[in-house]
This record gives sequence, C-alpha cells and structure tokens, in this order.
Amino acid sequence: MSTEKLPPKTTHRRWFLVACMMLVTFVFGTDLFSSENTGPMVRWVLSWFFPQGDVKVLGGGEGFIRKTAHFLEYALLAFLIWWALSGDSKEWKWRWVFMAWALTTLWATVDELQQGYISTKRTGSPWDVLIDSSGALTAMLLVTVVWFVSHRRVAGGGSRDEVIPSR
Repeated sequence: MSTEKLPPKTTHRRWFLVACMMLVTFVFGTDLFSSENTGPMVRWVLSWFFPQGDVKVLGGGEGFIRKTAHFLEYALLAFLIWWALSGDSKEWKWRWVFMAWALTTLWATVDELQQGYISTKRTGSPWDVLIDSSGALTAMLLVTVVWFVSHRRVAGGGSRDEVIPSR
C-alpha cells in the first residue's frame, strides 16, 4: 500500500511530522541558537562529563556537539521524509530513498543559505551541508539495511513478503 492509498489522517500526520522537523531545523539555524547564545549552556553540560576542566582538551567540545547535532537532526529529517513517502507499503522503492536524501540535502542548503545571508550571528558553510547530507545518507543506509533484513527470504523456500525492489 503506498501513501496514496493510506487514510488521509495517516498521510497528513506523517507529513505534519516532516513539517515540524523542518521547522525545528529552521529555528536551530537562527541567531537564537548561535554559538554565542548557546555556548555557555553547551560548556555547562560538558562540564558534567569533564569536571576537572578536561573539556579544554577537546577544544571546548562545542564544535563536536554542534556538528553531531547537525548530523543527527538531518538524519531524523531524512527518515521522516522517507517514512512519509513510503507509507505502509510492503514494496521497496529506491526513489523514496533518493528523494528523502535529496530533499533533506536541499533543506540543509536552504538552512545554510539562511544562516549566511539572513542571520547576523551565524555563517553558512558548505561543510555543514556536507555533514547534514551525510546524516541523511546514513539514515537512508540504515533504513535500507533494516528494511531488507526484515523482508529477506525466509530459509526453506518461503518468504516473509515476497518483496521485489522496484525503482
């Protein structure tokens, strides 16, 4: 069953979650979440894990935390887009994976352009788009592996769903 055949509420809920996640990533890209505004909080959290001041060895740890957050938030966005596209289908379509990755990468580009041209305390970076895109790609690789493992042929000649990937 593809998204077209899902009850409207189910489809709308999935796309609503995509829109919410896009809003979250947009807000995270504003001056409100600049390192100037969030740095003290990040350092405070890091001090829990490095009470002796060892956090300075990590260069403050903020860069690592920020880049990890970029990676994870765009991985989640890619998953949500794939989930909305695929619906409850028992069929595999590579185009859903590609579209989820491409749309997420496009949104990451928009986010970085917004940071570079609209925000006053932030700078847009193509490296951040690469990190975001890598998060999306990693999510799609995980989705692919999990899907194929869960739908693989059962030993003994039968199959769970007799799934054949399509384009």
